[in-house]
Amino acid sequence: MKKRSDVFFEWFLCIFIFIVGFNITHKMLISLAAPFILAIIFIGSYIIEIKADKKADKLANMSITEQSEALLTYKLQHDFAKLKGDSLISDQKRRLRSPIVFVFLFSSIALLLIVLAFIRKISLFATICGIFLAILSFVFSLRGLLTIPLKKYIILHKNDFDDVNNDYLNGNMIVYGEHGINIGSKYITMFNSAKINSVRINDITNAYCIQRRVKHKTNGLYVGEKLYHYIAVNTASGEHYEVNLNEYQAQIALEEIERTGALDIKSERIANVLETDTSNNIFTP
Repeated sequence: MKKRSDVFFEWFLCIFIFIVGFNITHKMLISLAAPFILAIIFIGSYIIEIKADKKADKLANMSITEQSEALLTYKLQHDFAKLKGDSLISDQKRRLRSPIVFVFLFSSIALLLIVLAFIRKISLFATICGIFLAILSFVFSLRGLLTIPLKKYIILHKNDFDDVNNDYLNGNMIVYGEHGINIGSKYITMFNSAKINSVRINDITNAYCIQRRVKHKTNGLYVGEKLYHYIAVNTASGEHYEVNLNEYQAQIALEEIERTGALDIKSERIANVLETDTSNNIFTP
């Protein structure tokens, strides 16, 4: 049996002789080569997707022993996150006013100044786009600076805020970027830069981990994928909350919810969800 390299060399030699022998022009060459190039791109994309599927299946079928060992290693290397304040309000204010908020604020001001400085030299379309982006960045930064999600949260929990706050201060905090969960003895608080929610543990009917695999495709071509891990809870009133964590944090959060004694949940209950999308599904309540 011939080696792949020999076969490729023979094909290349035949094509080279064909091109030289028949004095093919550049346009004809491009016309002949285009279908082959497109075929290689599609086949390559398909092969990469198949390999990604096999890797995902291998991870999904990882033995409980392997999962436990990896989780134990992570626990030994990582502790619960520390609060950034002496109350729920001060902690969340500092999290909402993250450095990225100030980056957007200064970027919006800089972009607006640049547009105004070159307003006579750039087109009307570029001016409108620049002003629109500057306003968009400013609104985003303003949301964090004014801690709007926190103000909405305080209004929503005005009747039980003291209980939630005390439980929050004594809870175990798990943080993943701008996402996080605080698990106390009475309440679970989930948050990110857009929303904060607290749920009474006694109202929770189910809690589980979700592994959401999002495939990214462009014109039918597989261009990559990303795995998202969530801890999710359902309440007796039919509400669903979930927050994005990493793989091990989601498992630890589920164990912490089990530790409260309010639920009888197996930590290996993971819902695998496959999505084909071009968007980033980050957080839903």
